[in-house]
Amino acid sequence: MIAAWRGVGWSQVGFERTSGSTLRWFSQHAWSPNGQLQLATRYSSFGVSDQIGARHAFRVLWNYGCLCLQATIDAEVWSNSPFNPFATASGWGPRPFSPQFFGEVGYLESDIVGTSSQRAAYTGLGAQRFSDDVLTDMSCTMWGRNDNPNRWSLSPSSCWAFDIWTQVP
Repeated sequence: MIAAWRGVGWSQVGFERTSGSTLRWFSQHAWSPNGQLQLATRYSSFGVSDQIGARHAFRVLWNYGCLCLQATIDAEVWSNSPFNPFATASGWGPRPFSPQFFGEVGYLESDIVGTSSQRAAYTGLGAQRFSDDVLTDMSCTMWGRNDNPNRWSLSPSSCWAFDIWTQVP
């Protein structure tokens, strides 16, 4: 996810399991023109439960060609934001933007991928540098927060990697 630092907005890509549904690819772009939150959300029309354990690259990067944030899964363009985050009208506010890596467990049916005996590993964490658009490793100043330790756990393994897993079977 890339999020506005002082404004309102985000663009994210990954997978999601909503209540009563199967695991699906997911992206969401949020912006707030005139202070009104707008969302553009996309789900895959197919389930991806068979992809658990497979390695994928999920990225949200600025693309000068479309003047938008582009969500990709591996090398495939998954969605484009319908706004330019650098435009004042987007509501994103001034730079810098904030790269974030989240697992959201607001619903009991949407467990974090991974178990205590088979943790889900996230590696190669990076961000796009503003000055030249180059992808760089995350700095060692990243911090983690678990807002629901009864549901899931997090364990950093380096400055650029962490493991997560669901606590509740």
